[in-house]
Amino acid sequence: MKFLKENMFLVVTAAIVLVGGTVWFLVRNSRNNRADAAGKAYASVGKEISSLASSGVNQAIVNDAERRVKGMRNEAEKVVGEALLRNRRDYEVMSFKISGRTVPAFPCDPEFKDREILRLLFPEEYRLGLKDLRETLKPTVPPTDEEIDNEIARIDASAMPEEKPDQPKPTTPRPVIRRSAGAEGGGARNTGGEGGARRIAGGERSGLVRRSPGRGVKRSVVEQQALNNLIISKSEQGWIYADKEQVRASRGDMRSAAGGTSGRGAIYVALPLADYNDDSLWLAQVGLWVQQDIVAAINLTNRQVRQTASGRHSGVAASAVKRLMDIDIRGYVLRGDGDGAAALQYLDLGESKTSKPVPQLTGRACNKLYDVIHYDFTVVVPMRHLLMLQKNLMMQNYHTILANSITRPAQSDIHYYGTDSVMEVTIVGEMLMLTDWTRGRWDKQAKEWDKNYPPLTPVLFLEKMRDINAGAMRKEDNKRLPKAGVAGKTGRRRSGRRGM
Repeated sequence: MKFLKENMFLVVTAAIVLVGGTVWFLVRNSRNNRADAAGKAYASVGKEISSLASSGVNQAIVNDAERRVKGMRNEAEKVVGEALLRNRRDYEVMSFKISGRTVPAFPCDPEFKDREILRLLFPEEYRLGLKDLRETLKPTVPPTDEEIDNEIARIDASAMPEEKPDQPKPTTPRPVIRRSAGAEGGGARNTGGEGGARRIAGGERSGLVRRSPGRGVKRSVVEQQALNNLIISKSEQGWIYADKEQVRASRGDMRSAAGGTSGRGAIYVALPLADYNDDSLWLAQVGLWVQQDIVAAINLTNRQVRQTASGRHSGVAASAVKRLMDIDIRGYVLRGDGDGAAALQYLDLGESKTSKPVPQLTGRACNKLYDVIHYDFTVVVPMRHLLMLQKNLMMQNYHTILANSITRPAQSDIHYYGTDSVMEVTIVGEMLMLTDWTRGRWDKQAKEWDKNYPPLTPVLFLEKMRDINAGAMRKEDNKRLPKAGVAGKTGRRRSGRRGM
């Protein structure tokens, strides 16, 4: 003990050295172990890298990637092929019998010498196509003034007392019924208030004036009775109100042969041969295809609703779409000068017309893969059936709903829509058509146009597209165009065109 007390400093120093040495040894040994483990791992990774480098590319992985890419390309080609077959099946090109042979309107055959005859035949054939298209709607029209006059005469005849042979016939002339200015020419006879047609010919028909007039009854009552009779009768003669002018080729922007301007809703009219170009015919042909899809969607919607109807109503009252008011084909959408969707414009054929703004929802414009066409149409429909109509429209082809405008229907007492509450709806739509269909498909192996998909779009129309946006043109499109001014030409014309 005395030794420890006397040598305590040495003992403590020795203990510290011993403990410190032990700790240093353990730490050093652990660090060496980690370094050895890291070295071994590094050597192992190096050997693996050397092995991969010496063994080459993993062909199995490469083959899997190639199969995936080929599968995606095959699926894309399958979709394009199905769309092309659908276009070819559903969108028939108008054809004409000329000089003993059947000549399609498109593509334009440069060896066909009677192109002027085809242009002359086009308007009448187009009218027949529109007529056939309208008939698929099972349309009816409101009563005309002539029909109302005939019905008044019939009511008057049935109300006159039976004449006896010995009684002289009256020589006093019968008073002439005069209607308001709004009634002339088949115009609407308003009674005031929203839904006037429904109130006049209400669902229970209890408000109809059907009794024969006696002496002292005002002639206005006879006229109202005739109108009421005809409103119900005409509404039961079809599925939808659709006048002849409501399925058409243009919104009155085609000049007549006399140089005048046709009115709104006019059917496509003949132009002087100097102005009646193939680009106008092409727009009319595309417009007919768009109208086919619109009418098909309306017909499908009406069939679906009528199949589930209770049977309480018939005619227009049993349909979903009560009235087709207007169809307007706005035209091709191209990207002009500027940035973004604001640069979109409709193809301008050089006529100054009031233009509609281009909807910017999708921002799509004609390009090398597909052409873009905008349109709008107005119908009278209950709101509960609007979504069904839109779905049926998008089922027809590559259609997109861009905008809806919903307003109250105009006051009218010559249309009967049934007991449903209806609204006037304008639908703005977008239709895509593959360029392999509209502009033709080039067979690279045969180095010629595919016989099943020839270039339908006229060269004159392609020139106008190129002038606005050369980037939308394919190589095969540019080969069809004149060599002068093909490269890098972008026009600055702004759209003033409305309809076709």
